[in-house]
Amino acid sequence: MRYFIMECDEKCIDAPDIINWYDKLDVRQIKRGESYKLPRRMILEIQKNENTVFTDVVSKPFLLYSDKVKEAVDIYETKIPYKQIVLLDGKSLLTALYYLPILETVDCLSDKSELNRDGSVIRRAVLDKAKLPNRSIFKLGGVKSTYMVVRLDLAESILRRGVRGIRLKETEIA
Repeated sequence: MRYFIMECDEKCIDAPDIINWYDKLDVRQIKRGESYKLPRRMILEIQKNENTVFTDVVSKPFLLYSDKVKEAVDIYETKIPYKQIVLLDGKSLLTALYYLPILETVDCLSDKSELNRDGSVIRRAVLDKAKLPNRSIFKLGGVKSTYMVVRLDLAESILRRGVRGIRLKETEIA
């Protein structure tokens, strides 16, 4: 099976850029067993931009995805808990509803992977076949930054929905 890192396409320069979120959301609580401490729904402000394009995936500072992506994910994974995040552009007064998935974190990077010096950026992702879960989507462990990994069947289902602003980088399997 093939796996991909799914993230916001960096070519989308007008993608939502979340600001002033530090006092509203503790990223340490975005995991199983801790997420109950987060509110069910929150409003987060994004950088004011009259050309904001609400992409279907936001990968920084934490993973968010749109209703289109959630629909596809829900077909493959029925028990992922979510928090609702409303992103607000104060300049154009546009809003968009996103979902903050509480994904299983899986430490399955092979030692053949290449990371930057502090372990926050993956230059070459090699997944250890023996450690891969029977999941179509999961959060990659063993890295300081947040990476969402999707299996090929889910990636195809997401792409068939006409999503925008998503980049898929194929991983290697060892």
